[in-house]
Amino acid sequence: MYMAKTRCFKTLIAFHMFVCFFCTQLCVVAIGINIYRTSTVDMLLKKLLEDQNSFPNFEPLAYWQMQFNNIAAVTVFFVWIKVTPKHTSLF
Repeated sequence: MYMAKTRCFKTLIAFHMFVCFFCTQLCVVAIGINIYRTSTVDMLLKKLLEDQNSFPNFEPLAYWQMQFNNIAAVTVFFVWIKVTPKHTSLF
């Protein structure tokens, strides 16, 4: 009986460590995407102000914004799983 509880505890610790590591990696990727988007918007707006007859392409920025939103959603989901106590019922 004791060994079964110990294995379960080790499994929960492993899952907890995985969630922490995964969320950290996602946050680093999100920071990189945010820096890229900010610098690209700054560059495109400077070009637009220099030549007001040009039409800059913001489509790649929309793609990276969607990726950033997906990363934020996955991170919030994992944090919600980690923070929500196991004994509470959501329904």
